[in-house]
Amino acid sequence: MTERAKTDTSRTISRRALLYFSLVLAIFLVGAESVILYKQRLFLTEEINRELTAQLDLLGEAAVESLLRSDYASVDRLVQNWAKGQRDIIAVEATTPNGFVLATFKRDGDWHTPIRLSTNVTFDGDRLLILAATMDHSRIASDFAAIFYRYSLVAVVFIFLLGSMLWWTLKRTAIIPFENEIQRRLQTEQALLQRTAELETANQELRAFSYSVSHDLRTPLRGIDGFSHALEEDYGDKLDETAKSYLARVRTATQHMGQIIDDLLSLSQVTRQELKKESVDLSQMAKEISHELQTDPDRQNAFVITPQILAQGDRGLLKIVMINLLGNAWKYTSKHPNATIEFGLINQDGEAIYYVRDDGVGFDMRYVHKLFNAFQRLHAPSEFPGTGIGLATAARIIRRHGGRIWAEAEIEKGATFYFTLPE
Repeated sequence: MTERAKTDTSRTISRRALLYFSLVLAIFLVGAESVILYKQRLFLTEEINRELTAQLDLLGEAAVESLLRSDYASVDRLVQNWAKGQRDIIAVEATTPNGFVLATFKRDGDWHTPIRLSTNVTFDGDRLLILAATMDHSRIASDFAAIFYRYSLVAVVFIFLLGSMLWWTLKRTAIIPFENEIQRRLQTEQALLQRTAELETANQELRAFSYSVSHDLRTPLRGIDGFSHALEEDYGDKLDETAKSYLARVRTATQHMGQIIDDLLSLSQVTRQELKKESVDLSQMAKEISHELQTDPDRQNAFVITPQILAQGDRGLLKIVMINLLGNAWKYTSKHPNATIEFGLINQDGEAIYYVRDDGVGFDMRYVHKLFNAFQRLHAPSEFPGTGIGLATAARIIRRHGGRIWAEAEIEKGATFYFTLPE
């Protein structure tokens, strides 16, 4: 889905949700209004009925004197005058208990909601007259209908204004920021895809470079070393010492170049190799490496390895770290025949810190920042052989595991390399 389509979809959903909300609110308000008006209408109707009953009682009291005198004409005039003064009265009838009609009144018209009320006129416990009146409540119904429509219109206008205000507020506070967030995420996703493609291209170029280094550079180096060796064997008796020294330097340089190529390939593979973390016994690994290093009978180096040191990491990559650190300690203690190399673990603030310590030549801490960079050496190749890539490889492996690596040293008092590995 395109960015524009996502934006339109979000706005459509928001409008639809707001419309549903407005409809529900309108139904609620109109329903509440209907209930309130219906109850008010019932209350008003009851009040009018009570008032009509009271007026009939008054009319009956006024007619008692005429009834006692048997002046039925006066009763009729009294009823007629009263009925004509009542706008909603449509019929009145005055009847004696035995059924004799003394007065009647009736208005012509089409009445929709007539209500009949009656009362008994008594004197000294005797019932003298029955007054019955019929009232039309259609005016009340029409008045309440007009009120209902008027307030419904007000409610609709109110809901329209409220919905418009809510839409504007929602658009400003939620929709536009949400659209901006979608746009930002889409841009980030596009940048990540582009970056991923660039990294894949870079990896392909790196693999091609590694192949070129592995095959194209080794061939001429082997040729140089081979012909130099053949020249030394076949014509060694015809060469003076200077020429032999030159040949030896050529062979040493080619072999050193070959070692540099091997280390560079190892360094490039470290960055591409997938991590497969598992529990690794670093103590056992250190013991195996120490046995492989102790090949010189003239050296009496002592290895002190703390047992049962476990870590979580890639077994193959951690072995490269241990080979480089222990090999580094072995190399820089070569001038101390009775040196000690130690591998152990310390806990500091709840963090496991692994270390390799030696009492060899050490180094000047002013140059410690160069230590883990490729081709950076703190000692001359004539003193200690190497390419300057081993520690850079170890550092890269530790960082790929999410850990840290650093060193502390003092000249002629040894060095200690520390590293951490997250759980």
